[in-house]
Amino acid sequence: MKFHALDLSQQEPLNRQISNIIVRKIAGKELGVGDKLPPEEDLCKTFNVSRFTVREAMARLVKDGYLSRRQNHGTVVISSAPARKRKIGLVAFLDEEYIDTFDQIQIFHPWHYGAAAAIEEKIKGGVSFTLAKIIHKGNEESFKKNINGLDGLLAVGANDKQLEMLNRSGLPFVLIGDVSGQASPDAKYDIVSDDPFSGIYKVVKHLADLGHRKILFIASNRDKFTWTRENLAGYKKALGEAKIPFNNGLVVDTKDYDIFEAYFAMKKYLQKNPPAFTALAGMAEFVCLGAVRALREKNIKVPADVSIASATYSAKFTCASYDIAKVGSAALEKLEKKIKKPASKPTRVLLPLDLVTRGSTKKI
Repeated sequence: MKFHALDLSQQEPLNRQISNIIVRKIAGKELGVGDKLPPEEDLCKTFNVSRFTVREAMARLVKDGYLSRRQNHGTVVISSAPARKRKIGLVAFLDEEYIDTFDQIQIFHPWHYGAAAAIEEKIKGGVSFTLAKIIHKGNEESFKKNINGLDGLLAVGANDKQLEMLNRSGLPFVLIGDVSGQASPDAKYDIVSDDPFSGIYKVVKHLADLGHRKILFIASNRDKFTWTRENLAGYKKALGEAKIPFNNGLVVDTKDYDIFEAYFAMKKYLQKNPPAFTALAGMAEFVCLGAVRALREKNIKVPADVSIASATYSAKFTCASYDIAKVGSAALEKLEKKIKKPASKPTRVLLPLDLVTRGSTKKI
């Protein structure tokens, strides 16, 4: 089979020229479904290019649905037309009326935004999906309208009611993060999240390794939700391994999950108790920030008087961190499998966190 020579004067990359030449051969029926392309080595000689360039061209045609490549079987034409790109929706369920764009989510829900940005970047990098970003604050009818024509959904910030709505949609979906307000993860749904046990365990272990024996833990609704119970379990595990007895008097439980509740809870604790602890572990950065404000009012300095660490990512405190891009990539990969095999068994994937030390902790 003869192929046109490449035009070296063009700005179009050589690998794209090769893929376009082969597509024209398929469209012109010179290559039919089931026909095998020449070996890679022959194509390199024909086009006078490197093996890397040929592989890039073939990979593009495989991704577009024209070809199939299998070891020991060669490269075969499997379609005379490009595969339809599946369209998926990234749904952010929000309560705030003042948030209308994903850029605004970056300010108020950085975890949601980070996952969304990672998914978008992954799709731009060559995954055969197109992405619709949806902020949902309305009723079920508006939700149905927004997801019309989609092949699957990735959802962040869903509560029980919204989970039911996702289920009624009939579309395959994957939850990014556990269901908000749910007492335990639902085994009926696919979930990708960070590991709340791993986060608090690693920072408390770090504090214990620094010599701290009285480590205060600031939680929120510690017995109510999946992640808060797993936080507490991680705290207890790290204490136990360090031979430090668990003391319920060193657990401060905030009423809600925000900086102001953490501040008031810490302030109330300090009014009733002398600051006998030498370290503090918070379930998130804003909890630590609220605690620091209360400590400053008592002239307690960080880390001179008290070391502080966060169980999730923090730019200010020693923390347990993870690559948010991995959360987005794992969710996207899981959704792709779910679309192909809707009856596959749901799983909850927890991504471990790594310790990042900053200047908020010190050895005693």
